[in-house]
Amino acid sequence: MNEFYDLKKGIKELFNIKLYPYQLKFLHDCLNYNRVCAAMCRQVGKSLTIAIFSILEALRTPGSKIIIVGPTDRQAGELFTKITNIAQNSFAKDEIQEVTMRQMIFLNGSRINSYPVGDDGKNIRGFTADILILEEAAWLKDDIVSQVLLPFIASTNGKLIKISTPFSLNHFYKSFQADPKFKSHHVTWEEAVECGQLTKEFIEEQKNNMTRSEFDTEYCAAFIPDEDAYFPYILIDKCIGEYEMLSEV
Repeated sequence: MNEFYDLKKGIKELFNIKLYPYQLKFLHDCLNYNRVCAAMCRQVGKSLTIAIFSILEALRTPGSKIIIVGPTDRQAGELFTKITNIAQNSFAKDEIQEVTMRQMIFLNGSRINSYPVGDDGKNIRGFTADILILEEAAWLKDDIVSQVLLPFIASTNGKLIKISTPFSLNHFYKSFQADPKFKSHHVTWEEAVECGQLTKEFIEEQKNNMTRSEFDTEYCAAFIPDEDAYFPYILIDKCIGEYEMLSEV
């Protein structure tokens, strides 16, 4: 408990941000383990935690390469914007050399980059990373993760962090549920309400406006078997891919 208290105190002093207990546990494991997987409900502060982690890692390990990827440009960009805002409004602002739309370079040579994966990942092949963060990991296709993303950390023995709400029983589910190399975190709406991050009134509103499976996925962070889903996930995945290709035409 003292370790978490010291971490909580340190984050408050460095960033003037108070983290909830589940965020502190998640941050602790991101800092100390090589494989971390977090299945969390919506709006519980997982992106905030990852933003703090990314800045801390960049500063404590000179010359490190931290790459964040998301299914779309918006998802990858929103997390990077959060990192930028936190860094520029904390002690870290004096350690920044340059910031662009998708890259932050620190005076110690560390870099944080953010990229969209797209439908096939071909636009980001060949990168190398010390830390690879998969934002909305459940929405990244298995073949892209194995063939494009994991090679990023092959030569560096790098760190891999997956964060998401669940989507299907894919690579994210396997890392969370069945891979002993991963430290898994599960945060539901109950913990968020207990900490004051969400309200009971909001949760009741969401229950009334969503199907049971939608609510279980989004706010209970539950993995729904394909046979219980309204549409098979493989069909949804195919439609997403076809929509993205049509959007580029």
